[in-house]
Amino acid sequence: MREYCQSKLADLLFSVELQRRLSVINAPTLSLATHPGATLTELIRHMSAEELNTALERFGKLMDAAQGALSTLYAAVSAEVTKGGFYAPDEDGGIRGYPAQALIAPNALDEAVAQKLWSLAEHATGIQYPTV
Repeated sequence: MREYCQSKLADLLFSVELQRRLSVINAPTLSLATHPGATLTELIRHMSAEELNTALERFGKLMDAAQGALSTLYAAVSAEVTKGGFYAPDEDGGIRGYPAQALIAPNALDEAVAQKLWSLAEHATGIQYPTV
């Protein structure tokens, strides 16, 4: 679970940093992040019975995959999204419900960490982001 949470933090850091870079060049493209909430997907195949039971105790009933996909669909098609926005279910702290704009945790807004992550990604992929 720790690694999963770290990967989600990295996703947010990367998304926010991409929007910063797009804004610098006045690009019309938006960088958005989404969270499906506690959703029943094939990810559970990687969990032991104990891990799954712990997740169910912590989060309660999981939403079906179609419900979990709504945040991503909303971000992709809604005219109401904002640059650098984060969209997640609107109930139980982003665990269940329908898509809404969510707060981005302060540690996901750390520019220095985001820039380090960006540099690591460029190094790992060999792809350099174009600069103006």
